[in-house]
Amino acid sequence: PLPLSTATTITTTTTTTFSSRIEAIRKETAQLRELICEKLIQSNEKLLGANELWIGSEAAALAVSLEPRLARTRERLYGALRDVVLLEGALKHDLSPVTLAALLPKQWAEFIRNSDVGDVMSIGTVPLPKSTPQKLSSWFKD
Repeated sequence: PLPLSTATTITTTTTTTFSSRIEAIRKETAQLRELICEKLIQSNEKLLGANELWIGSEAAALAVSLEPRLARTRERLYGALRDVVLLEGALKHDLSPVTLAALLPKQWAEFIRNSDVGDVMSIGTVPLPKSTPQKLSSWFKD
């Protein structure tokens, strides 16, 4: 066993490292939120600009053809903004991984699929045993 002073130092260092990582993520999500808001404003301005009376007929036709694309872009931006705001709230209120998974199921699934096994196991998930696919495939045999 480690002496108490060494264990305390390791715990303090780990907590400090974790806290600094969380703070860096908070800053990054705030920057991302600001960027998405700027893009939404630009998208709305372009969409509103398409309805201006002073533009010529060719420009108006182009604007009308681009309007659906701008609308889809705005929908994606609003979705991304929702996710960023949810993540900011989760960080602010120190939500558990289970709650975060319920709030952002698609992102959680992607995180689990693309993460290092050590990271995933540390939050309580357990990988399937290697023999499981063979067992499952035997269920479908006649």
